Amino acid sequence: MPYLIDGHNLIPYIPGLSLDQIDDEMALVDKLAPFFQTIRKKAVVYFDQAFPGSQTRMNRGNLSLCFIRSPRTADEAILSDLARLGGDAKNFTVVTSDNTLRALVQGAGVRVISGEQFARILTGKKAEKHKEEPHCDVDYWLRLFEKRPKNS
Repeated sequence: MPYLIDGHNLIPYIPGLSLDQIDDEMALVDKLAPFFQTIRKKAVVYFDQAFPGSQTRMNRGNLSLCFIRSPRTADEAILSDLARLGGDAKNFTVVTSDNTLRALVQGAGVRVISGEQFARILTGKKAEKHKEEPHCDVDYWLRLFEKRPKNS
């Protein structure tokens, strides 16, 4: 069963990773790529806020990366890809802890597992939540930008 993964939503559950890291996306990819190669399953991981002019799609073995440019979100891209799959979408598993995305995906009859559940599968042990787990990406980014030094 292939996976569609909400990348920024998974990062807070992976020990040693944090959304505060500059290279958090690639650090997650470095953990996911060998995992999916080992279990011989395909997956797509989606990340919000791609930089303008940057590459939007890449592949690492059985793992495809989709960097979504604003104003579109990873959630929208996941839903769009599921719609494009039609009836085959029921053969996929979506990894997210986002309640809105979770409800929409489950409503379409697609299997969903939380970021915490997937982290346990990935690491083979109980996942720990980081202290500053974002409730949604917007809250996380607002807190991050509030901490930024202001230019005079």
